[in-house]
Amino acid sequence: MKESPKLILVEDDISLGNITKELLEIDGFSVQLCKTAESAIGCLENEKYDLCLFDVKLPGMDGISLSRYIRSESIKIPIIFLTGITQIEEQINGIELDPYDYVGKPYLIKELVLRIRILLGRNGLLESVEIDNQTYYFSKYRFEFLKNELYYHGETHTLTSLEGRVLQMLVENRNRVVERRIILNKIWGHNSTFNAKCMDVVLSKLRRHFKGNPDTSIMNTSGIGFKLLTN
Repeated sequence: MKESPKLILVEDDISLGNITKELLEIDGFSVQLCKTAESAIGCLENEKYDLCLFDVKLPGMDGISLSRYIRSESIKIPIIFLTGITQIEEQINGIELDPYDYVGKPYLIKELVLRIRILLGRNGLLESVEIDNQTYYFSKYRFEFLKNELYYHGETHTLTSLEGRVLQMLVENRNRVVERRIILNKIWGHNSTFNAKCMDVVLSKLRRHFKGNPDTSIMNTSGIGFKLLTN
């Protein structure tokens, strides 16, 4: 019998942690629950896990610092951040965390399980996940929103959740301007200078995927918003 994938869940909210652990175990995962980053480090040093689930706001060492620590120890393990903080992209900018993803709080267990299975599938720990996808075609690209994957000329580019959500808005309004404030309010929750900087980081990363393709680009329209130009 195949062994269940082993997950380590770090969540200081005892009630949420226990419920999440129980529901994940019903879905066939083996889950070690830790309440602090420090206790998680002890577990990671003594056991081999297939995937980490880190709450970002933890007492003491937070989830971002914990992920930075395990990467410094050359522990190459997929990480999913559980967070209500939409600025996660800016917080982890410059940290080599791949493979990683994040699920915003409050989350549906169905979404969390899907993200877990996709990451484990990419790392060969589960069979590839078959899901009903929202698929978009533009220029010579194929974008599968639920998988956060962008395909071009046989290459697969894996996006973060924020990159995927921004790209979805641009693709659905291709060749039309999408106002900055609309993107910020819909994805980040509200229009602030900090969120705007985070959005600029996400757009910068998206532009790299279209670099070298003259048929596709993301244009900044006079400070009003952004337009995905496609042929």
